[in-house]
Amino acid sequence: MDDRKAINAARIGGAALVAACVAMGAAAACATTRPDDGAPEAAQPGTITTADDLLVALEKADRDIRTISAQVLWINVAGEIEGQDKQVRRGQLYFADNREPEKPAAAAPPHPDPADGTTPPKPAGNPKPPVTGATEPGRYFQVRFDTIEADGKQWTEARTFILRGEWFIEKLEQQKQMFKRRVIAPGEKIDPLRIGEGPFPVPIGQKRADIIARFTAEMVPSLDGLPVEKMKDATKERYNDSYQLKLTPRPGTQEAKDFREVRFWYTKSNLVPMHVKTMNTSGGSDEVVLANIKVNEKLPEGVFDISSPEGWNVQIEEYRKSADEKK
Repeated sequence: MDDRKAINAARIGGAALVAACVAMGAAAACATTRPDDGAPEAAQPGTITTADDLLVALEKADRDIRTISAQVLWINVAGEIEGQDKQVRRGQLYFADNREPEKPAAAAPPHPDPADGTTPPKPAGNPKPPVTGATEPGRYFQVRFDTIEADGKQWTEARTFILRGEWFIEKLEQQKQMFKRRVIAPGEKIDPLRIGEGPFPVPIGQKRADIIARFTAEMVPSLDGLPVEKMKDATKERYNDSYQLKLTPRPGTQEAKDFREVRFWYTKSNLVPMHVKTMNTSGGSDEVVLANIKVNEKLPEGVFDISSPEGWNVQIEEYRKSADEKK
């Protein structure tokens, strides 16, 4: 595959990559999501038997997670129009949740203790410390790839994707090119990762009702849809110890325009996301696998920096309304 074709294929897969990778991070960092009123109580890992059990459990999972870092493998198969070329990229993923914590219900002011006239101390809270490099409230995402495999060859190619606030950034280091795309209208205060709000909706880390309104969800056998005949015994064992959630977009939804189906794998012990695969309506697919996952560790300085590097060619694309918004 020549350089121009490789760049084009990566750009086409960029949005799908963001959806897939952020889904992995959001699934483990749904700290501020709350179950809908009337939703069933969350099942504990080990007692989950249905897709509904899993969706409810994910709403409450890992409330205190602030950052995630992991090694990432991205397998992209281009759509039918692009010839279904396959690329395999390896790199590092960073995710941060810097949203404001939900405020607890107001407590009555403390009263002096009648025994000694002192004022009892206020209950200790659980404030979330700011995330390094994430100055504004919100969720941040970065993935940097260093190697690529295609057409039976492997070479070094530094490519970085960043989702921060209203901007989606793509950096091509060898070419010293940066593409800066505004994906949210200026002044709007929405979550770009939330279903029904942003341009990169991910069907996890969301409210159960939002998901089932847009997808049919089913729990399928852990090894379903995997190349079992090519898997090592240790890999099979790892997947046998996971839940697999299969989501199929409902007709008429935006998700039905983008995906044929989305599959997630979670560890049974603590619901950590380990694998996601999207089958796209273009005929292509995106598959993301995480390894060596680290939670709540300090992230590298500048990991979410979206400033324009000196001497680079920077292309800025302002926000464009979608066809649905223009109606």
